[in-house]
Amino acid sequence: MPKLSDLQKLASELELKDVLKGAIRRFFLPDLVWKLTFVVIGTGASILLFPTPLKVLFYNVLISTFNINSGAPITISEMSSGYADYWIGLALILLGIIYNVTSRIFQFYSDHFSRLAKENAAAVDRKLFGLLLSDLPSDSGIVELARHHDFGHSFDDRPTDRLEEFLLKWRHPEFVFLDPELESKKLELYNKANEFLRFLAHKSEPIGLNRQSIVPPGTNDFAWSKQLQEEVDKANSLGTEFAELHREFILLTRKRLVC
Repeated sequence: MPKLSDLQKLASELELKDVLKGAIRRFFLPDLVWKLTFVVIGTGASILLFPTPLKVLFYNVLISTFNINSGAPITISEMSSGYADYWIGLALILLGIIYNVTSRIFQFYSDHFSRLAKENAAAVDRKLFGLLLSDLPSDSGIVELARHHDFGHSFDDRPTDRLEEFLLKWRHPEFVFLDPELESKKLELYNKANEFLRFLAHKSEPIGLNRQSIVPPGTNDFAWSKQLQEEVDKANSLGTEFAELHREFILLTRKRLVC
């Protein structure tokens, strides 16, 4: 079984890979903040680099186009100064920088609080997972009974008490996992456990001290009715499904919570 330190190291490596992937993706596919920053700063730099005001160049293009198409020349007086509107360019550049920095600060704190919330939720789920393993461990009598027993034979009914206690306890909201995927899997396990236990309760009968059997006493082992065979097969199938869901839930939870 992997050590906890190994699992934590693996989790750190996965987080580092995610950070690198995110950085590469942002470089080749910049987000809206970077796009707006590039546009604003680029516009400001263009104004600074143009030898004449940008609006004059724009007006000249419009007038030239009109003159070509109309044949009636229209002119506007040239500005006496050839200086560019540097203050507009500088303002745009500063605005772009301030916007980018402010957005990054906001994103940093947003990611920080989101990560903190996820860590707190994971801590709650880890504690809840420990309680579930305490109430219904893999080596418990009911899980072993469900996985390995052939219900064509009688069985000890004492392990079913533990499953009933589990069902009564884990139906309450205090035992809801915060991770939606884990809670969905837990409900799947819970419902299958309930179905399995109820089937045994309805189809089996006591035949002695702490002994139950689906097959009525005195039944010829070589002359089972079709209904009896179906009931035994159903009990075996439900037991296997419950044990398998229990295993899947534990593996999924350990993977998601790294525990």
